[in-house]
Amino acid sequence: MSVYQNNISKNKIDLKQVQYKDIDKRYFDQLIQLKVGHFANCLDVFFVTHPNLLLTWTSCYRLLKWQTRTWTDTTMHLTSELFQLSFILPSGSF
Repeated sequence: MSVYQNNISKNKIDLKQVQYKDIDKRYFDQLIQLKVGHFANCLDVFFVTHPNLLLTWTSCYRLLKWQTRTWTDTTMHLTSELFQLSFILPSGSF
């Protein structure tokens, strides 16, 4: 057990040296750069091998956006007509 304690105290002294100052921040920044570069390469390879997929996804997104807008407009129109009918029709006729 004393061997481990000696190693711990020796390593704590080593970590106080200038070369290890802010080592956790430097390591974390380097890790982020590595991961971002890796993901960028993966996306590049993916879209190079599947060029139509991005276009398909974009067109599906636009279609969904258009359908949502159309559904909202239709719902608003029908709601306004129903609201206008509620003033015309006698109470309880719905």
